[in-house]
Amino acid sequence: MKISQTQPKTIEEAIEMLYNGMTADEIERAKNYSPANYHHSLGTQLRNNWNFWGESELKQDFINRFELFGHGDDLSGVILDGLFAKCQGRDVGAAIKKTIDSYKRHWLKSGLNPKTGEQIKVIQS
Repeated sequence: MKISQTQPKTIEEAIEMLYNGMTADEIERAKNYSPANYHHSLGTQLRNNWNFWGESELKQDFINRFELFGHGDDLSGVILDGLFAKCQGRDVGAAIKKTIDSYKRHWLKSGLNPKTGEQIKVIQS
């Protein structure tokens, strides 16, 4: 799969760029796999090539729209889940929402504010 060196500005643009760079065989293969299978391969390439650990318009779009603090793994996960939903003919928006909700629950369970990434203060009684 081709990853454009041009950085997308939105999640939807990222999904479209990736989808348009896929061959018919890659799209067909994506119908039978989970996005989680691509976390350490394609996900790593996305995080590194599109600067998910630094500042970018794409990361800022993610933070502003989804109220998550912008962890690189979260960002790549949302893009991969959206991409696979598109390949599988599912609702991309619904897939993204489900993933975002899952990440918010994860960060809360981990004791972090999903919006800021800061530790949640627990008041002892």
